[in-house]
Amino acid sequence: MKENKKMALVIGRFQPLCNHHIAILTELVTKFKPKKILLGVGVSGVIDSRNFLTFDEVKDLLLPVLKQLKVDFEIKAIPDINNPPKYAKHVESIFPQINSKNTQIFTENTYTSDCFIQYGHNYQVITPTILPIRATEIRDLILKKGNWQKHVPPHVAKFLIQK
Repeated sequence: MKENKKMALVIGRFQPLCNHHIAILTELVTKFKPKKILLGVGVSGVIDSRNFLTFDEVKDLLLPVLKQLKVDFEIKAIPDINNPPKYAKHVESIFPQINSKNTQIFTENTYTSDCFIQYGHNYQVITPTILPIRATEIRDLILKKGNWQKHVPPHVAKFLIQK
């Protein structure tokens, strides 16, 4: 399959970056071959049990994975606005190069996809394969001191243990 002429937008919190995220990015690169991956890291502005990593920490944990995938990418913070009708325009202000003709949204999150296909927007949304263990369950395992390390890349486990 030849390279896709479209960019792929992936939005997530990556709290923490886990094997599910890596599977999504790998599937995106191998199956859809986008021109470039745009990673929007959702940031809430508060540190809590759901958002326990800063944007810079998430970015630093993503970099080795993206470099290993050998793909052109860009990572930016997307502050929460909690306003679905305005969300796509908000993201477009952060990634001004995107529009519904040159960008595909790659997400399994229906809240995110709805923001890009409703409210006057017509982006193509691609749903990736979903693994059974995702970041939400991993956060719960971390809080409960369960066996979470096997669900994240080694560099992420090392970072979180040292944090």
